[in-house]
Amino acid sequence: MVCDGEGFAKRRDIVVVTINYRLGLLGFFAHPDLTEEAGGTSGNYALYDMRKACLWVKENIAAFGGDPERITVAGQSGGAAGTGVLLASPLMKGVIQRVSIESGPIYWGFMQPEKREVMERRGVEFMERIGCGSIEELRKRDVWELFDAYSSRGGGGPNGGFSFCVDGEFLPKSYGELMDAGEFNDFDVMIGSCAQEFPVVSADRFTVEEFRAYLEDAFPDNAGNMKKWYPAENNIMAAKQVSTISSDMMLMGSVKVGQLCSRFGRNAYVWLMSKENETERGHNDGSPHCAEMPYVFGRVDKGERNPFFDYHWVGADYDFMELIQGYWYSFAATGDPNGEGRPEWRRCGEGFDICELCNDTHMLEGERLERYRWYFEKLSGSDYAVQLFGLPRLTPKK
Repeated sequence: MVCDGEGFAKRRDIVVVTINYRLGLLGFFAHPDLTEEAGGTSGNYALYDMRKACLWVKENIAAFGGDPERITVAGQSGGAAGTGVLLASPLMKGVIQRVSIESGPIYWGFMQPEKREVMERRGVEFMERIGCGSIEELRKRDVWELFDAYSSRGGGGPNGGFSFCVDGEFLPKSYGELMDAGEFNDFDVMIGSCAQEFPVVSADRFTVEEFRAYLEDAFPDNAGNMKKWYPAENNIMAAKQVSTISSDMMLMGSVKVGQLCSRFGRNAYVWLMSKENETERGHNDGSPHCAEMPYVFGRVDKGERNPFFDYHWVGADYDFMELIQGYWYSFAATGDPNGEGRPEWRRCGEGFDICELCNDTHMLEGERLERYRWYFEKLSGSDYAVQLFGLPRLTPKK
C-alpha cells in the first residue's frame, strides 16, 4: 500500500490505522425513497463508514497500545474532503480529538457538498436508466451489474456521479454555514496543501507569451502584480507558475479554515509544502499533489504521485522526512506540531500564519503574503470564488 503506516510507526511512538470506506455509487447513492425510509436523510454512506471506523478505533485501540483519547484522523485529497466533513459534523463530537486535512480544503474550491436533493435526482435518474422500479428491486440486483452500469457512464451519466451532500444529518447545513457560525467540533486542526498541486498546462506546449496573456485575461484587475509575483523566463517555469497560481488559491481554503478555528477558540496549524524532489524533474514539476506522503509515511526512495515512482533519496530527503514526521507525530500526540528543535510553526490566528515546509522550513512573511491577501479578498466574494476555481479561469486561452 502507498499509505502503509509501517515507515511512520517504526520511527515514532504512534499507532497507524488505515481504513476502507465505500465510494461512488455505494458510498453516496441517494434517493427520495431512501430518504423517507431513513426518516429524512440518504447518501453519505462513506462518511458513516468513516465514523464507524473511528468508533471502532476508540473502542479497541488501547489493545494495540494506542490512546482512545488521542485519535487523529488524517485524510489526503478526497480523504481530506471527508476529514473536513468530520470536523464539521455534529455526529463526530467527542469521537476523535484531531484532524489533519491534506490537499483538500472544502471551504472554497471544487469539492463542495451538493444539496441532498441533487443526489436524490441522480438516484432517480440512475434507477430509471437501469430499469429498476423500486429500492426493494435495487437491493436484489447484483452489485457488479450496478457497478458496471454506473461506471459505463463515467460515474452516473451526464449529470455527474454521486458524491457527499448536505444530507440533513451528517451535514445538517452547508459546510460554509457550519464553519462561519462556529458550529464545528472542537478538534485540533492541521491543514494545508502543496505548492504545485495539479499540472494545468504542459510545458512542451506552453510559452512565456501565452503565460503572460493568461495573466492578462484571467486577472485583468491585477495583471501587473501577478507578473511580479509569478515571474517566468522559459516555458517550464511558465507552466509551473500556472500550477502555482491555482495551488495558491487552493491554499486559501486552508487559511480560511485556520482563521475560523482561531476566531472560535480552536487550535489550527496551516502548512504549504514546497519541498521538491532533488532531481531535474523534481525542480521542474515542483511540489505536486501527494508530494508530502512519501515523507509522512517514510516511503524511502519514493517520489510523489500515486503510485509513487522510484526516486533515489539524498540527504535532504531524509532530513525532510525526519522533520515532517516530527511535526505530524507531535501534532497527533499533543495538538501542537512544535518541539524537538524543529523550526517554529506558529498557530493560526486571524492573519496568514502559514508554515512553508521545505529544505529551509519557515513561517511565510513579508511580500510573499501580498498575493494571499489579494486572493483572500477576492475569494471572500462568492461569485468571484466560483470564477477563480472554475476551469475556464485556470486554463489559459489558446
